[in-house]
Amino acid sequence: MEHFEMKELKGKTAGKALIFLLLFVLLFQGANALLLPKNYALTSDWPASSNTEGVYRLEKNSLDLLILGSSKAYTAFVPQILYDEYGMRAYNLGTDLQSPHMSYYWLREALKRQSPKIVVLETSMFFPVITDQPLNTSEAMMRKAMDPMRWSFNKLHALWEIYRLDKTQNWKSYVFPNLRFHERWKEWNEDDFTLSELRVHNELLGWSPLMEKSGIDDFRPIHVEPLAASANFAPYMEMYLDRITALCRERSITLVLVTTPDTGASAATHRSMENYAKSNSLHFLDLNEQECYEAMGYDFAEDNADFEHPNVSGAQKLSRRLGEYLYSEYPVQGGQGSAWENGRTYYSHILDEWSLRGKTVPEHYCEALEELACTVFLAMDKNWADTVTPSVQAFLTRLGAEPEKAFWAVLENGVPVSAGTEKEAYGSFRSGRSRYEISTTQPCSIALDGREQAKEGKGISIVIYDSLRRRLIDSVCLQNGVIR
Repeated sequence: MEHFEMKELKGKTAGKALIFLLLFVLLFQGANALLLPKNYALTSDWPASSNTEGVYRLEKNSLDLLILGSSKAYTAFVPQILYDEYGMRAYNLGTDLQSPHMSYYWLREALKRQSPKIVVLETSMFFPVITDQPLNTSEAMMRKAMDPMRWSFNKLHALWEIYRLDKTQNWKSYVFPNLRFHERWKEWNEDDFTLSELRVHNELLGWSPLMEKSGIDDFRPIHVEPLAASANFAPYMEMYLDRITALCRERSITLVLVTTPDTGASAATHRSMENYAKSNSLHFLDLNEQECYEAMGYDFAEDNADFEHPNVSGAQKLSRRLGEYLYSEYPVQGGQGSAWENGRTYYSHILDEWSLRGKTVPEHYCEALEELACTVFLAMDKNWADTVTPSVQAFLTRLGAEPEKAFWAVLENGVPVSAGTEKEAYGSFRSGRSRYEISTTQPCSIALDGREQAKEGKGISIVIYDSLRRRLIDSVCLQNGVIR
């Protein structure tokens, strides 16, 4: 009897210990999830978290084309275009400053569940970028790429090589990221507590749309002279390129090297990639090379967002050129994919935003507002009719505005949901998550969550907020036939 009671007591103790251990693991994992930086497509232009986590959610063996590389890759190539226009089920697995080390290990990770016919590898990181770092990228960018990778021998091997080549890195903090980010609780925001919502949005399949225009009008594409010298690869980078090449050859995958328009590219880097491609029987497509650049009708001032990343119009041109090249060289008979079929609506939403930003005539801008799936805030004083054209006045009259009366309105998906003639108005949007404060006293004010967003001017103040993407997308003042 005493022996039985002793066994029962030991069993209860072991059970409690197991429960405690499980609770500890759950709390530990929860703390890691809260502390890790969030870089998701829904709220960030640099969506490394979405790109890496999203590849795990694709249907098994659903990819025809995998794209790897730095942010120059994931801002340049649009999977939706490659699917809709060229029949290729593509996914963009680029991350910020993705060194060839990271490209290699993410390729290995993706190949566990996917069997792409083509891998496109963007080339900028083969040359010195972060020269004081052994792996040619910063520790922060390394973590953005590696932290979301699931634990396996592949990740352990990747981390071992990081530690082997860069003794300044602490391997323990990769295993226990809460050690590295233990003070990030001071920066917590809504994103940290809505992780499940962020994770389900990757409709653009790794592409990140940039909405700015560089305005750099002195850019010149590359012209390669016959005797042009070649550039040196950064240390270790050619070794990882060799590994990627060997892995693709082993899996019967066509590897294509691609360079995008960039002020940092040169005839020397072109010659190095060209030589490597020839030596290894690979194809190299330089979209920065003069003949190719001009054939696309590319305009760096209009089609790039900055000195190295394309904007939406640039990405469209680059994606179509890549699609044409791949389709002519390696025709792929891809099947239908649910991720790409379901992504069209969101992609169309992005194009509507880009189109709005390109409007230069107030009448056209107002017409677009009635079709835009966003939250639009308007504010104007009683003299508003003196500052707008008849067409804009007709638009505002449809909303309920009257001459010689101040007016404010809030539109959701083109439809007024609140409006009035009060000097001040308060309310909420995003299902109560955010608040607005509007003043129609000159200068008009539109504050969202306590931050002023209206452009100052004697006209119609308009602020546009994309509730889905949790971001301000435009703020203008319509005055005397001009958008300011």
